[in-house]
Amino acid sequence: MLAAQRQGSRVEDLSERTETTQVFANPDGSYTSEIAAGPVRLLRGGSWVDVDSTLQDVNGSVSTVATPTSLSFS
Repeated sequence: MLAAQRQGSRVEDLSERTETTQVFANPDGSYTSEIAAGPVRLLRGGSWVDVDSTLQDVNGSVSTVATPTSLSFS
């Protein structure tokens, strides 16, 4: 909250981030939640990454870049 007030713009509370939710502190002292109907990010190796259904070729097998459920074709 203090960071939002100091810089005059909203600041995300990273401790509240999930696959579907982001919470922001606003400079006026309020909070805003943005909630998606399905996963828009995934926790990978301790970092959040955006969902990416792009297909990639890895060692002769085709798989998605980052999706909630693993998907691959041989």
